[in-house]
Amino acid sequence: MSGNVILEARDVSKEFVTKRGIVKALENVNLQINEGEFFCLIGPSGCGKSTLLNIFAGLERATSGEVLLRGRKIEGPSPERQVVFQQLALFPWMTVIDNISFGLKLKGLSKEERYAIAKKYIEITGLKGFEHAYPKELSGGMQQRVAIARAYAMNPEILLMDEPFGALDAQTREFLQEDILKTWSKDKKTVFFITHDVEEAVFLSTKLGIMSSRPGKIAATLDIKLPIPRDKRIKVSPEFIEYRKKALELLLSQMQVTVKV
Repeated sequence: MSGNVILEARDVSKEFVTKRGIVKALENVNLQINEGEFFCLIGPSGCGKSTLLNIFAGLERATSGEVLLRGRKIEGPSPERQVVFQQLALFPWMTVIDNISFGLKLKGLSKEERYAIAKKYIEITGLKGFEHAYPKELSGGMQQRVAIARAYAMNPEILLMDEPFGALDAQTREFLQEDILKTWSKDKKTVFFITHDVEEAVFLSTKLGIMSSRPGKIAATLDIKLPIPRDKRIKVSPEFIEYRKKALELLLSQMQVTVKV
């Protein structure tokens, strides 16, 4: 990792006005994500993980504090921050290659240029042979790979992923965990990844953040010093098991649960 801070939250708080009154989702969140990191964030349900991601994406505004990308204040959405959600947003009338290259068309690239870039990420994400398939012809896992390839094709400064594998079955999820790590290893794009799955977080991340219960704040961070590249075999290693145990202890401490180990 370069150690250069690419994304930073400074004393970020967020309040929502509801029928029941004001709800404070985030309180004084301070976080730095370095260039090239795969940063995973876990926390109790409702702690504000997705709210923080939406603020990073420019889809929500902080009530107080600020978020910075390479020292520049984030004011709204931008192609330099690409988001992959759990719910897919593919265009059903477009083929795989046209879905992936859609954003490049908006940037004014020629068809030849955008197809060349799309084909690169079709290859990297294992979609070769499905370039002209439509979303309805693909499995849920393959559709999510299209969404990830589309985000990578825009060459953003950072990828923001909000539980992208949450709706998939366990086998497909495990396959895509390996798949996205392979893509990350080749591209070294900075990733901010939200998940509720501790094992997934440990497997994917180079750094792991744990949020407190609402109002959410960063309660702890954990450097995951497992070798890269990784595959599922590492999940039975003593080192992985120890990281998972530590992460679970930190998470459950934020849920006010006593853990016996």
